[in-house]
Amino acid sequence: MKYISLFTGIGGFESAKHDPILMCEKDKHCQEFLSRKYTDIEIIDDVNTLASKKNKLPKVDVVAGGWPCQDLSVAGKQEGFNGKQSILFYKLLEIAIKSRSDTIVAENVPNLLNIEQGRVFVDVLNELKNAGFCHIAWRILNTREFNIPQQRRRLFIVASKDKQIAKNLFNKVNVKISSPKNKTKVSGFYQSAGTHSICYSENFVPTIKVSNGPAIHYKNIMRKLTAKESLKLQGFKINDFKDIADSHIYKMTGNAVTKKVGNFIFNCLEKLKLNLDMNPLQRGSNFFSSDINKILYKPENGFFSEDVIYEVILPKKELCSNLADFIELKSNSFMSDTALLGMLRRAKKAKKPINRDLFNSILLTVESNSLINEIGEDGIRDFKHGKFSENPNGELFEEILF
Repeated sequence: MKYISLFTGIGGFESAKHDPILMCEKDKHCQEFLSRKYTDIEIIDDVNTLASKKNKLPKVDVVAGGWPCQDLSVAGKQEGFNGKQSILFYKLLEIAIKSRSDTIVAENVPNLLNIEQGRVFVDVLNELKNAGFCHIAWRILNTREFNIPQQRRRLFIVASKDKQIAKNLFNKVNVKISSPKNKTKVSGFYQSAGTHSICYSENFVPTIKVSNGPAIHYKNIMRKLTAKESLKLQGFKINDFKDIADSHIYKMTGNAVTKKVGNFIFNCLEKLKLNLDMNPLQRGSNFFSSDINKILYKPENGFFSEDVIYEVILPKKELCSNLADFIELKSNSFMSDTALLGMLRRAKKAKKPINRDLFNSILLTVESNSLINEIGEDGIRDFKHGKFSENPNGELFEEILF
């Protein structure tokens, strides 16, 4: 398989069997990492250079890339294709056409399905179809399906000139979900959440982000994930990142596709999926129309071919909860009192819950006078007695944020 990797980052969205013949990545620290790991592969620093008419591209089978999602995320501006970052989708499409690729493999946030009642996703389908990639499959995968305890749901799209290749996206995730070897209860949460929930998640972490990523809580200890833990929770080998500053690693992992998930997508392309359980939902003439221009049904797992959208029926997901096996319980990168107080202040202002176990640990850590000064006796009372509603497992919070 010959493929071009766009918006490469540190290389999570790739084949485990074949290296790309060309990479494109603008971040200089990611470039340095890629140059060290892939010594024989050319790395271009600007997607516009690849897409320009002057630049010739070799013929490839696949063009792959997770175009920037800042304008599509619920946590972002939700500007759809009006945002400066999201229109890079068109650069991906131009490069696929120039390289005479048969297939596009793309990644983005699940919210792409919902923006403007599905109108932005209609644009994606229409542009892919008009460019000749007329068989389009999409699927939401969670990193926890791959026995890695990070709640990271991402939308993957395979658009192909070959119907079978698009169908192959729905191969089974054949990963055993193991019981935790270490029985210590370890939960993840966002220490910097503002108007949103802190996403307290028992035995897994919420989505690792570029900045202000998750913290963890266990045995009355509250601390930030270490850079090494962030790498493990994205499926990367720690030894590959020697001599790279922690601050860069946090950003790299926040931008990355989980390696096991990316490898799975590429493996699917070459593995025939012959039978699909599908329900027809809507004809293309009903949503490409200027009068409607929206998808009435937006399945998490869908297939578009021959002007019909189908829902693909897949088995129920099995998700892991084994965070204790991925962290160093003896680490001492504790959260400061200032950080804990700031989290409580924001949560009180937004009337968002704080898990009771977490709050009790904060009570044991922070001086009572500091707590009273920050959130008042009424705030202490409200959090202690659970005045605000609390989601016990954190499963739905990520739907709101990403």
